Amino acid sequence: MFNTHQCDVFEHYPDPAAACWAARAFESSDAEHHGVPAEIMPAVVSMRRELYRVGRLYLMQPTNLHATYERVKPAMLDEVDQLFFAERQELIDIVAAGADAAERLYDPAVAELLAAYHEAEDAWRLDSQRPVELRSDEEPSLFEQFEAARAQLTQAIDLEWILFLNRRHAEGGPELVTAYGDILGDFHREITQEQASAGNN
Repeated sequence: MFNTHQCDVFEHYPDPAAACWAARAFESSDAEHHGVPAEIMPAVVSMRRELYRVGRLYLMQPTNLHATYERVKPAMLDEVDQLFFAERQELIDIVAAGADAAERLYDPAVAELLAAYHEAEDAWRLDSQRPVELRSDEEPSLFEQFEAARAQLTQAIDLEWILFLNRRHAEGGPELVTAYGDILGDFHREITQEQASAGNN
């Protein structure tokens, strides 16, 4: 979507791809350091947010998610083929962690740790927005409590995956999480088989 609808703006730049990437990756002043005029950044950021919003709405439907995966799967596997053995193994581990997180998102023990994480994060963030003189003087501090809750959750399950899948749950409930789990499981099987074939050659 970005390449189709946004990058043409930079077609007369010496390096259009780099300029488009900077516009996507950075905000105003940082993008300006990469040659993108600050004047156009509000429009670029607005477009970026709208594309994300539309993409999320589309992928909230499990049928759309599955259809998109089937469409891009051959290209994904081609990219995996380009990886060195160790890089492929790292990817296999990441995808396996995602599939595991999708299976365990609704486990009571994981749900309890996730709730404690969010409660501690909310308390710390709310407190940090108060004037300094009104902030909590609890010991351990609210930030330390948040870090402890984060460590407990991380020890039990992959943190980034469980947070990602919890956001998907908020968008589409268990049905959407199950769809992500199915896709992660399928992709894991595909790349694991490819890794085994590569090891035998």
